[in-house]
Amino acid sequence: MANRIARRVLIAVVASAACAAVVVPSVASAAPQTKPKPKPTVSSVEAQLSKLARQNTQLVERYNQAQLAVATAQKSVVANRLALQTANAPTVQVIPTGGPTTAACAGSVAHPSAAAGFMCVYESPLSNVASVDICSSAGCTATPSADPFGAEVSVHSAGAGRFSLAGTWAVTGA
Repeated sequence: MANRIARRVLIAVVASAACAAVVVPSVASAAPQTKPKPKPTVSSVEAQLSKLARQNTQLVERYNQAQLAVATAQKSVVANRLALQTANAPTVQVIPTGGPTTAACAGSVAHPSAAAGFMCVYESPLSNVASVDICSSAGCTATPSADPFGAEVSVHSAGAGRFSLAGTWAVTGA
C-alpha cells in the first residue's frame, strides 16, 4: 500500500510538472490585451483629409509669402554714383551691348571714349536686367541725364533671381 501511495504521489507530481511546463510559458509570454482600433469610417477619413488640406493650404501660403519677399528683395535697384567735375552738364549717350556707336561715343567697353561735352556709357552683357536709368542728381526727369557733378546709374531686375550689368564710361568736359 505504501508503494501504491508513493506511485500515486509520483504520478501526481509528474502530472503537475507536465501541466506547469505547458501552462507557465504561455502565461509568461502572454501580451497584455489591447482594444483593437476601430475601423475608419468615411466621416473620420474625410475629417483627416480636411485637416491635411488646411495644413497644406497654410504651408502653400507661407511658401508664397516667402517667394514674394525674395522676389521683392531681388527686384531692388542697384544704384551707383558716377562722380564728374565738368563746367557744364554733359550730354549722356548709352551704347548698348553690341550696339552701334555714335560720332560722340566712338569707343567700346574695352576702350571707352567721349567727345567734348559728352558722357558715354558702354554696356557689356546684361543678365536679368529690365532697365537701366542714368539720371542727374536732380532726379530722373529725363533719362539719360547727368549734371556737372555726376550721374546716378540705377539697374532694375527683370524678375526674381540674380541680375547684373557691367560696363565702362567716359566723359569729356566741353
